[in-house]
Amino acid sequence: MLYDFILTFIIAFFFIGAINFVIHTYFPKDKLERKKRLVIYTVQSAIAALLLVFVI
Repeated sequence: MLYDFILTFIIAFFFIGAINFVIHTYFPKDKLERKKRLVIYTVQSAIAALLLVFVI
């Protein structure tokens, strides 16, 4: 159980890090509107939550 949690946490961390890298590389902070950033962070949180829920 602990192994699954740690593995899922690492996968979620990788996905969120990759999404952040792409966003910060191709879309400078001044070009993104506040609403778009909120949607992106909400999607990232949903990805992390779904991956962690499957472990439990």
